Amino acid sequence: MAPETTLETRPSEAELLGAVGWTVTGRERWPWTNEVVNTYQPQDCTATHQRNRNGGIDTQLGDLLIRDGALVEWGRTSRGKPLRPVERPRGVKGGSSSKRSDSAIWAYVRLPGAVASPLTATPYAKPMSGEPAIGDFYSPLPREAPNAKDKHGRSGVEQAREILRAHGVDGSVPFGRLPIPATLCPDGLVSGQQWGGVKQPNPTASEPAGREPEFVRQVEVLNYVDYLRRRLGQHASVLDMAITDATAKEIGVALGHAPAYSEKVGPALIDAAIDALIDLDETARGNFAPSEEKVAA
Repeated sequence: MAPETTLETRPSEAELLGAVGWTVTGRERWPWTNEVVNTYQPQDCTATHQRNRNGGIDTQLGDLLIRDGALVEWGRTSRGKPLRPVERPRGVKGGSSSKRSDSAIWAYVRLPGAVASPLTATPYAKPMSGEPAIGDFYSPLPREAPNAKDKHGRSGVEQAREILRAHGVDGSVPFGRLPIPATLCPDGLVSGQQWGGVKQPNPTASEPAGREPEFVRQVEVLNYVDYLRRRLGQHASVLDMAITDATAKEIGVALGHAPAYSEKVGPALIDAAIDALIDLDETARGNFAPSEEKVAA
């Protein structure tokens, strides 16, 4: 059976009540379970009953259609298709499109460099030993003399750097002070598929480009739960016992209080633990009012 965090159940509580005309007005703490839940504005709704062609009873309550005691429809899309109850795995995070937008290209192009110029970079000033930390894994291309296939030859890396330094375009001389007059053209993007940038993963049969594997979300959930437990400290133990059938007195005794005092301080410990979780978990501070969106049938 799939974990609860990876399942999506429709309709939700807000969608179910919204189907009968109730609207979300805010959030409050429910005194019976100390959970923060939605509050609603009630709306009168009259149920109608009629016999269907199979001999059963169809009950219509707002947008809810109940057939023989089972919910079969809770609304319709903008195109008139019925919305049926579902329980399915949650959608995979990330988009399916691998095309890079112009804004993403500009964001990458305008990233500041680590140094003013690669030609002016200096090595680490205080090496831990006399041996180089990284070996010579890259040999600059040497100069190639002109030959039958290439009449002009090719400048080597060192020769090309000398030419750049001679023209002052290695970043050490401001553009306005170049020894040779030059025109600064406005920035622009070349149309077409010339842009390379950071390579995205190629799509495969199992994992399309732009989508993350299923296990990544499961690892993220487990890591986030561990993070919450570390930050909550003693409150995590209170929450563990609060979701079981343990009483407030038993929770107080487990935390080291006297039995007589535990019955009084137990509810306060539970409230404090829930408040600490809400303050720590950023997802608990969001607005959970249902948003209007098109849902495929």
